[in-house]
Amino acid sequence: MAMAVPNVTRLMKILRFRMGPDELGEPVQEKAQHGVVYRLELKRPLTQKQQDAASQGTEYHHGCKWPATWSILHGRCLHESNDKDKGHNFGDDPGAYVTTGGLGQALGYSRFTMPCGDGVFWAPVVEVLANPYKQRPLSKGKKSGNQRIFASKDTVVMALLVVGRTAKQMEASSMCHLPLEWMQDIEINPTLPH
Repeated sequence: MAMAVPNVTRLMKILRFRMGPDELGEPVQEKAQHGVVYRLELKRPLTQKQQDAASQGTEYHHGCKWPATWSILHGRCLHESNDKDKGHNFGDDPGAYVTTGGLGQALGYSRFTMPCGDGVFWAPVVEVLANPYKQRPLSKGKKSGNQRIFASKDTVVMALLVVGRTAKQMEASSMCHLPLEWMQDIEINPTLPH
């Protein structure tokens, strides 16, 4: 018996409602070993500074949680973790973190939730361009591994990748801490009144 494939149609209705009908391109399914992956290009034009940054950029990924995704997509840049008093988690080195380890590693920083109530869990990852020569140095003695740190102004978000898994696929994966509902009250969307 073939396993059900997550359908992105319901998620697209939520994304278009949150982002606006003209902000995201059509979902393009990509081959992946991490579940069903759709790439949604951001359609809003880049500012001149963003164009300059993107023209010299290398592709990285940033796994995020849904509440932060709206703010990231709205600004088309990553926001720096730089204030531990506000709950930011960044060790000794503040900045906007990305991974060179591809989608699989970025998913480790994301969380799967079931926003549509249809038994499909989705996790957001953003595709980021950043100039590798502008990465921030790490504290003395630290090794970066597959992570790189940049200033917000040096990151340009180009696309949203959404990874879908059925409940059965989630049971077989090592992902845990699954909220069974979307906690919309903790989201930030600068374009919608609260």
